[in-house]
Amino acid sequence: MIARIAILSSLLLSSGAASHSQPNMDNQTSSSIPSDVVITLAERGCLVKITAEGTVAFEGQTFDFDINRVRTKLSAEELKKLICEFERINYFSLKDRYRDKEDGCPELGSPEVDTIILTSMTMNGRSKSVTHFYHSCLNRDGSPYPHELAVLEKSIETVVELERR
Repeated sequence: MIARIAILSSLLLSSGAASHSQPNMDNQTSSSIPSDVVITLAERGCLVKITAEGTVAFEGQTFDFDINRVRTKLSAEELKKLICEFERINYFSLKDRYRDKEDGCPELGSPEVDTIILTSMTMNGRSKSVTHFYHSCLNRDGSPYPHELAVLEKSIETVVELERR
């Protein structure tokens, strides 16, 4: 019994030390993830939904993704990192869509070959969704605008292991 307590204490201390080395993470516990957190990503015929418990639901009828690899559960740490990504880019301050010059797009791409990505987040009673016309709204270098939103979209795909076929 004492050995188990010592091992648990050691693990807790080492996980606490690891969280100090990451700049955007605070010492939250899994219970400090707001219970109303819901994160979604809709793209190419599929919808990924992540809840406060870390449950990952995947829905759709046509897929450009390998759905056999999609994870069904995230750890509290993975979910906290994802929440920090939303906070880092001030997600609730983003525009509702990024499609054309009216939305702040520096350059316009080809809407006829566009991929539309919809993200949303609910947390602490606030909800926000952003529609991103990935190939229409571009930076001057041709990369998707805003860059931070494209990085967030990729982070969601990565954490749930959503991979294109």
